[in-house]
Amino acid sequence: MGWQHRYGPDIAPDGAAPERSDYRQVLLVGRLRQAITALNPGVPAVAHEDALKQVMDLRTPVLLAANRQFHRLLLAGVPASPRARILMRRPMTNYRRRADR
Repeated sequence: MGWQHRYGPDIAPDGAAPERSDYRQVLLVGRLRQAITALNPGVPAVAHEDALKQVMDLRTPVLLAANRQFHRLLLAGVPASPRARILMRRPMTNYRRRADR
């Protein structure tokens, strides 16, 4: 799947390879930015940054509502323009497993 485990203290602000500015920062913005760019190579950089801003600011202080909004963006993509959507994940392949396997 492309996931790689990182030891939490290593990516902490005072760690060996910091990826967040403080302990309250939930998103790893650098990684998210790279993923958006990799999943949407033909989309302008301005749209990538707009998608990142939309994901970072879900415009609700209610945790459950924010989780639902993030889930919608993850599944359907982030609206980037009237005709485009920024993908937040790789489209799942459509396959069926045989019962005899």
